Amino acid sequence: METKYNGIMERADFTWKDLRAEDYELAASVIGKEAVRLAPIPTDQDQVPLVKKDFPVKAVLFDVYGTLLISGTGDISLAREKENNFILDAGVKGTEFSRLPEEYRREDLAGPMKNIIEEFHRQEREKGSDYPEVDIITVWDRVLSRFKDSHFIDQDYSLRSLVHLAAYHEIIANPVWEMPGAFNLLARLREKGYPLGIVSNAQFYTPLTLERLSGKSMDGLGFDPELCSWSYRLLKGKPSKDLFRKPLEELGRRNIRPEEVLYVGNDMLNDIYTSRLWGCRTALFAGDQRSLRLRENDERCVALEPDIILTDLNQLEELL
Repeated sequence: METKYNGIMERADFTWKDLRAEDYELAASVIGKEAVRLAPIPTDQDQVPLVKKDFPVKAVLFDVYGTLLISGTGDISLAREKENNFILDAGVKGTEFSRLPEEYRREDLAGPMKNIIEEFHRQEREKGSDYPEVDIITVWDRVLSRFKDSHFIDQDYSLRSLVHLAAYHEIIANPVWEMPGAFNLLARLREKGYPLGIVSNAQFYTPLTLERLSGKSMDGLGFDPELCSWSYRLLKGKPSKDLFRKPLEELGRRNIRPEEVLYVGNDMLNDIYTSRLWGCRTALFAGDQRSLRLRENDERCVALEPDIILTDLNQLEELL
């Protein structure tokens, strides 16, 4: 229920569930306008392809950041961790926040955002969550609410403004582009009849980014929504096993066993280790130095080997 606070009607936090079609369209437009072309950085010479395959594959699941998409920071979560100069100024055009005095538009909000995320993680761990994930819409809402009770507005801001700022900040802090060959690979796998899905640490703008950069809908890319699992919807992130539950259970209903599912990702812990816990076959994508995570000092990964190592996504089609 809404309550009165300093003349403003308080409400429950915005979440991704509040987003409407026009909000998604706005975020996609911002992403498309600000996206810049990137190229992968070659990995060390000792990362050679391991392309043997002596097992059946009936479905393929993918990670997104560092696998299907080049990520400027290497991973979606790393953009928030490395951010140390988070200001509103460049992203406020067309929003209520453009009326903020310059000193507030230039205020560094990295500290407040980090504190909000850490507090949410703490609360979720107390509830028993192993690897909590935030909904970035809620995080932004709590960050921006500081302007409701201090020096900015005498009425609530719009969800549209929040979405604009969230999408703009993400594409600037963590620029992304298609990993070479990714979208053509998906098209060819779809033509061959493979069920395709995604298990990824993500936010509401992740599928929008795939759609905007490819020029196709998620369905057009070949992804079955029943085989897609996004961390922001579960409020849990990899390496939690729970992200894989829905896609693998759905594949099970189609008589596809985990050992017949190939999971493709760039992180030995989040991707290879976690999907192996379910019995999946694994392919480590080692095609971009930014995002390759070997986790050599993690005891869970010391003796772990992927079934396949790819240095180019096109190698996957050769195997399948």
